[in-house]
This record gives sequence, C-alpha cells and structure tokens, in this order.
Amino acid sequence: MATRLLVTSAGTGPSNNLIRSLRAGEPALTILGGHDDPFVLQGSAADRRYLLPSASTPAGWARALARIASREAVDLVIPVTDADTAALSRHRTRFGRRLFLPRATLVDLCTDKDRFAARLTALGLPVPATARVRALREIDALFRRLA
Repeated sequence: MATRLLVTSAGTGPSNNLIRSLRAGEPALTILGGHDDPFVLQGSAADRRYLLPSASTPAGWARALARIASREAVDLVIPVTDADTAALSRHRTRFGRRLFLPRATLVDLCTDKDRFAARLTALGLPVPATARVRALREIDALFRRLA
C-alpha cells in the first residue's frame, strides 16, 4: 500500500508546491488535502480533498483532521502554514505517530524570532544581529546599526 499523506491548507500555493515536490520524489504517494474554504480547496492538487471546519476554532479543526487521518489510514499529517503547525502541535495527542512535530511551547518559541534569538543567546549559541522593528521611522537607524 502506498504511503498516505494529509496536507493542510490544501489549494494554496504553498500546499500545491509541496504536493508537486512530494510527487516528484515519490509518484506513488496518496496525498489528501484539507482546507476550511471550499473555493480554495477546489484548487488543490491533492488526490482527495476534505472540507474542514473553520481554522479559527483550532480544536474543532484539529479534531476533523484527526478523524480524516484515522479513517483514511494516513501515515503522516503535514502542516503547511505556521498557524497550522501551531494548532496541530497543541492538539498533537489526537494524532499519535501520524504527526512529527515538537511540543507546542517550542513551536511558539520558534515562531517569535526575537524570543528565539534571545533564547539562543541565553544558551551561549551564536545568533545573527537581530533587531525588533517597533515603528517604520526606526528602520533607517536599525539598518545603520546592523550594517
């Protein structure tokens, strides 16, 4: 039986690029896709498409994905966006071995580049020069400082 993948945000440019890349590497894959917008979902390159509840309710969205993953015997769920990754990581227990993501606190840390850089610095690891932009008028001075 071919490996079965479930891709989030199906029908978006990034998910379609991912699906094309996966198929280029392994044409025998079965790829399922889910999205909460029926018009976006229509443009998905997935073999089968599933309309999901609104992603604005992450628990219901993740529950629906988990049901699809179970019913379709999905081997791996692949989140496409940062928001999908964060939601799935928070609801990781629903997916068991079908989801390969770090714990939610680590995902949250990695999505905040300023906090992430501060954490790496605190651990004594090298970090590129980093500056938080708080207002557009600061940009020229920040570029001079970082140059």
